[in-house]
Amino acid sequence: MKPAPPLLRPHQTEAVDAALAAFASGERRATVVSACGTGKTLTAAHIADQATGEGHALVVVPTVELLAQTTQRWRQAGRGGRVIGVSSMKQAA
Repeated sequence: MKPAPPLLRPHQTEAVDAALAAFASGERRATVVSACGTGKTLTAAHIADQATGEGHALVVVPTVELLAQTTQRWRQAGRGGRVIGVSSMKQAA
């Protein structure tokens, strides 16, 4: 049996509601600003689920490590599907 996704804390629920309200009012993008360790990745997974359902979501992260962390947290939140990573890192010769 698949474990239940982590529950959102009150500040995360508030962020999800604010982002979805922005989308409902016609905004095409939303930014969640929050301190490190407050659950932005989990919050984003919930926003993506409610905004796109099984559809696509574009997530931009600054490092490959954060891409791996985001993928792991989104999977824990129950978000499946394909992940495609793009990096501008240069390969050593």
